[in-house]
Amino acid sequence: MVNEFQFIAVLIAIIFGLSLMHVLSSTACAVFASAEFRYGPTCMAWTGFVILILLLNWCLSF
Repeated sequence: MVNEFQFIAVLIAIIFGLSLMHVLSSTACAVFASAEFRYGPTCMAWTGFVILILLLNWCLSF
C-alpha cells in the first residue's frame, strides 16, 4: 500500500531533478555561447553552489 509520504517524496524528487536539469542546461548554453556571454568566476561560483545545494538536498531528503 502506498502512503502519502511516498507521493510527496516522488514529487520532491521530480522537482529537484527538474531544477538540476535547468541549472545544468543553462550552464551548457552559457558555455557554448561564450562569444556572446562572458561566464565569469562569480557566475561559476554561484552555479557550483546551486548545484551543490540541489544535490545535497536531494541526497539528504531520502
